[in-house]
Amino acid sequence: MIAEFGGAYNIEYICDAFKHSLAHYGLRSSLNFFFPHAKPYQELLEQHGFEVKRLSHYYRPTQLADGHHGLANWLRQFFANDLEPLPEAVQKAIIDNTYAQLTPILWKDGYWQADYWRMQVVAQLTAPNDFTDF
Repeated sequence: MIAEFGGAYNIEYICDAFKHSLAHYGLRSSLNFFFPHAKPYQELLEQHGFEVKRLSHYYRPTQLADGHHGLANWLRQFFANDLEPLPEAVQKAIIDNTYAQLTPILWKDGYWQADYWRMQVVAQLTAPNDFTDF
């Protein structure tokens, strides 16, 4: 198995700011991401018959495309389940509130920088497993 995905702390600033913005309007987020910590994830793989050859967890700040609009585009893509049912004016207010919270942290001289944390895994299945309890 070779994989790369979001690890612990991935988009934590963005998620926290978005949830806070929703709460301001009496709304709750449906976000349900799984961003594991390295050691427990390695242990999970080993419990299911994998030998972990390499596992790394690292910070990878990532520039979002489209300058000032980059974060709004990103929010509309990844948080669509929370935003799309709302009237456009409420969506805009939530995005504006999220911008206000994140500007001091993630706005970098003309672009938004997402707070990505990545996990890379190389593992080999060494024991038979039907994965029914994974």
